[in-house]
Amino acid sequence: MRVAILSKLSPGDGVVVYTRQLQAWLRTNGHVADIVHFSNDPAGSNEPGGSSSSANPPGQHPSVGPATPDPDVHALPYLTRSPGYTVPGPGSYGRLKRLLQTLGPDLIHAQLTTSPVDFLVPRLARELGVPAIATFHHGWDYRPTRFGLFGQLVSNAYAPALARYTRVIVFGSRLQRHFEARGVAAERIAVIPNGVDAAAYAPGPSEFRLPDKLRITYMGRMTADKNITPLVETFAAHRHADLVLTLAGAGPLVASLKARFAADRRIEWLGFVADEAVRKSLWRGSDIVMLPSPIEGLSLSLLEGMASGCMPVATDVGEHADVLSGLGRVLDPLNIRRDLRSAWDWLAVNRDAVPAAGAAARQRVLDRYTYERHWRALGDLYAEVLR
Repeated sequence: MRVAILSKLSPGDGVVVYTRQLQAWLRTNGHVADIVHFSNDPAGSNEPGGSSSSANPPGQHPSVGPATPDPDVHALPYLTRSPGYTVPGPGSYGRLKRLLQTLGPDLIHAQLTTSPVDFLVPRLARELGVPAIATFHHGWDYRPTRFGLFGQLVSNAYAPALARYTRVIVFGSRLQRHFEARGVAAERIAVIPNGVDAAAYAPGPSEFRLPDKLRITYMGRMTADKNITPLVETFAAHRHADLVLTLAGAGPLVASLKARFAADRRIEWLGFVADEAVRKSLWRGSDIVMLPSPIEGLSLSLLEGMASGCMPVATDVGEHADVLSGLGRVLDPLNIRRDLRSAWDWLAVNRDAVPAAGAAARQRVLDRYTYERHWRALGDLYAEVLR
């Protein structure tokens, strides 16, 4: 089987990580996996005039430098790009069509990355006579926050196009109901939650472990749609000496926040952690996985922290309600500062309750959100649409 994965390979985020995992899984099972992404780098294409793109071995973060050339990565030009939106370059659709005609995939799997091409894939798939699957990664929430309303706007705009895909993958029941109410046939929607490697992300010894303090770790983009500013500001305002906030990630908010709170030694700024072994060790040495985002899909970072035995303190946005039900502390994105202040106070006086909460979080991952469950469900879906 040959699968064309329409996605992105930069800037680094959960979609990029998943795209590489999907490619690795397909290859491991004897299939061919082509990645088609937007890039103006001549080294990002195997089209005439370009050379093969750089690939990362399975498990290596997509933002790590190039390893070996990957003949199955192909580029489309773009005019402008941000973390949340890409404007294709002139002729991108025609180039994509010619590329797919040459590759001859049995199936197209689009990782929807907020580009006009997302809306054209169903028509292209029909012209090629192959099924098209879409995975809706965009952050979403039903609440009337600024980001929640934007997520609703995006999902509403996508609904008519999603109704034309052979199948649409969502991460949970909330978005399933949302799209069904907006005209996407129930039989076209497949609920397949994200999964993590619970053997690789697991409790164990770590150089990051603090013997007499709680390490609270946020790992991800340092952007407004992650509520980083209220996270850091409320932590700095509470003088709990036995709590340490570790921030692992890069983004536009780092410089200003780091300058404001450089004197607070309880806040650690690790920057982007490229080495996966270091990221695993950081989770093993953490007590709390923190995720105060106003919108999410289903965060891999949250699942990795929980699989490592960290108690979750997170908003139940996107599809996190099922993940967090009965676990940890759930934050209200409409009252994020209030709930963060309450969380710091609770953690300071309930340290003894954290290990059991972390063990329960790992069990939740083992029960529902493992690699094995995810890839088995995806393989079954592939087989179904190919029949």
